[in-house]
Amino acid sequence: MVAVSLNIESFVQILRRDVPYSETGFPLSLLPSGVTGADIFQVTSRVNTPGGELTGYEITLQTPFTFLPEPFEGFGTVLNYTSIESEFEYITNATTGATVTQPLVGQSPTSYSATLYYERGPFQARVSGVYRDEYLTLVPAQNGNDVEGKAEQFNVDFSASYSLTDNFSFSFEALNLTDQYDERWINSARKNSNNYEHTGREFVVGFRYNY
Repeated sequence: MVAVSLNIESFVQILRRDVPYSETGFPLSLLPSGVTGADIFQVTSRVNTPGGELTGYEITLQTPFTFLPEPFEGFGTVLNYTSIESEFEYITNATTGATVTQPLVGQSPTSYSATLYYERGPFQARVSGVYRDEYLTLVPAQNGNDVEGKAEQFNVDFSASYSLTDNFSFSFEALNLTDQYDERWINSARKNSNNYEHTGREFVVGFRYNY
């Protein structure tokens, strides 16, 4: 088990601002016909924030199933659970220095995974299930919204490999067996759909030769 408690003094965030083109510092000669320096453009920049605090813990268990008889003695498991709490100050207005407090972007409050594997001789295989709670992707968000985020997901993947010789091996992967969608939302109160993509399941066959 690993526990952490961090006080991060500064954090780099992405800040989007709507400003007249004349204030961007670029020459007017770059503008297309019909566009003037008074037209509003969205400018993205990276700024240092006042930072925040992060606390949490992670528990990992990895063990082979040595109690199993032949031919199952190659089985084992890896289990993981992570819990994170965070509060960070994000700049919402670069001119006034106004801030808002939100969790750390890209960090799920809760995530866990479980892997069942088999490793014996030239053959290896594993199936993994990974759950990740919803998390923020952008603070502040576009068009006056407070945050953008990504919905929770549970993915199941499978992989296997077999070494035919010391130099030649065969592999197979099956990804996203739960057929999860990439679902992103905007506005913490309404969670309006911001992006909804479907890539489907993926199957990959490979061969490797070492010389």
